[in-house]
Amino acid sequence: MIGAELAVPGHTALRVLVFALYILAGAYSFKCLFPNLSPSAKRIALGFIFAQGLVSILALEFRSMWEWEGWLWGLNVERNIPTTIASTQLAMVFGVGLTTAWLGRERSIGHRLYLAAYSLVFLFFAFDEYHIVHEGIPNWRYVYGAVGIGIVLFAIIMALRADRRERAWHGWLAAGPTVMAMGAIAVDSIQHPGFGLSPDLCADLGLDFLGRCQIHALEETLEFLGAWFTLVAVLGLLTATRLRPRAALRRALYAWPLLWLLLILHYPVFLLLEVPLTAQRASVLFDNGGPKQDVELHGYRVEKTQGAVAVQFYSYARYHANFTLGYSVHLVDQLTGQSIASSDKNWAPWVGPRLGPGYRHAHRERLVLRIPPDAPKNRALWLVATLWSERDGAYEKKAIVSSDHRLLSETQVILSEMVLPAESTAPIETNLLALFDKGFSLEVLALPAAIRAGDTLRVAFGWRAEADSSDELIQFLHFVSEDSGAQWGHDQQPLGARLPTRLWYAGMADREVWEIPVSADLAPGPYAVYTGLYRSTNHVRLAVTGADRKPFADARVPLGKLLVEG
Repeated sequence: MIGAELAVPGHTALRVLVFALYILAGAYSFKCLFPNLSPSAKRIALGFIFAQGLVSILALEFRSMWEWEGWLWGLNVERNIPTTIASTQLAMVFGVGLTTAWLGRERSIGHRLYLAAYSLVFLFFAFDEYHIVHEGIPNWRYVYGAVGIGIVLFAIIMALRADRRERAWHGWLAAGPTVMAMGAIAVDSIQHPGFGLSPDLCADLGLDFLGRCQIHALEETLEFLGAWFTLVAVLGLLTATRLRPRAALRRALYAWPLLWLLLILHYPVFLLLEVPLTAQRASVLFDNGGPKQDVELHGYRVEKTQGAVAVQFYSYARYHANFTLGYSVHLVDQLTGQSIASSDKNWAPWVGPRLGPGYRHAHRERLVLRIPPDAPKNRALWLVATLWSERDGAYEKKAIVSSDHRLLSETQVILSEMVLPAESTAPIETNLLALFDKGFSLEVLALPAAIRAGDTLRVAFGWRAEADSSDELIQFLHFVSEDSGAQWGHDQQPLGARLPTRLWYAGMADREVWEIPVSADLAPGPYAVYTGLYRSTNHVRLAVTGADRKPFADARVPLGKLLVEG
């Protein structure tokens, strides 16, 4: 085997191989290509070959898969320094190519359109290199293969039609993508031996060390060099244009890499700032097959609109762990536990980095839940989220390992609670009985005149809220005997468990019928009936006044008399 014949460690063989590729590429370029470039074109080409050579050397020194340095310089991971350099170099092909098409007025319209189209393809490659858009394209390998063959064929045709001054540059427009494709084939030959290459190619080349195949280093080096030769080709075509770029345009070309960095980095930077500034923090860990594959929901934002609820999820996940995952959101009736509306969505392959040790991808996904018109109003609802994975049409809910939020089940986390307001906000009655602090008013009361001991007492209350509430309040009923002064009572939420006061909203108007069991041992006779509200946290009663704005003694509202019959 090659590795055995070299009789050197695998990582040393890899260094030698990568170094040899750069020496050969540099020697050829300096002898055959650079003499025909303008000074500004030479500076751009030298800058990129130096940058990619430097990151390749550093990448070979930091080979750990998940440590901070390994991620930062790794050639086979995404959104790190090598990926950023590669994406910027591809974007530079677009910038120089489009400038060449614009300035090359002596060329035919078809030739200029070809250069513009070629440049746009590389703009997509640049964006995809950083944001992995191709993972969302069905059968992307075949699509990329067809696009690659197309641009190479067109480049060959243009080379045959070009004059001697530009023929070599068009030839490199075909050769550059071909070298890039060779890198991709090198990796696929390991993962998909059907290409006809040896399935043990990695070991044959002496690249099987650290317990992993390091063929990706060869792949990335070839892709780096292929993109660089393409850049040199468009720089050569730019040099060959009769209309030279002005100083301002040359400065714009120098600034284009910086502008591209700002374009591709704005998403992850803003994503990292968005959670602490605009979202509700969370720490919900979902089991996705082991510690290195677990997914963490670290923030979310709930937006209520007319007829819908939108949830923005912010999650952390390892690379590729996210592309078969999705979130589900349900509105669940707190009283019955039934789901009244739901929505599901796969994660899109659009992620940004979380910089730091234990690198994971920061992912943002927006899910919109449509509320059906017949959904129950004035009922306490939970907004519940579930993470699931899909494989071959089968869906698996992910168990929650740990959570700082309340759980509805082992796979469902409660994000928030809400209420769907009733359409009518008109007062139930004009008979105002009492005004409480917090903007609550008791407006109607139905209290029977008499009840037999042992029966069920039915009392109807009407409530209205003039402001939103967040307090948990309890309503009490006191029955005070006018004969002995003894009293008994009953406490519960004013509108029952279906709508706690913490969810009351401005304009709410509703009523509730209480059913209170009366003890058979209750002494007969007349009873004075009082009601009021107190906070569940400290049992302090809310101040209350009558319709005349005079406060009631002991914060109790007199409701009338009830005769208990023996």
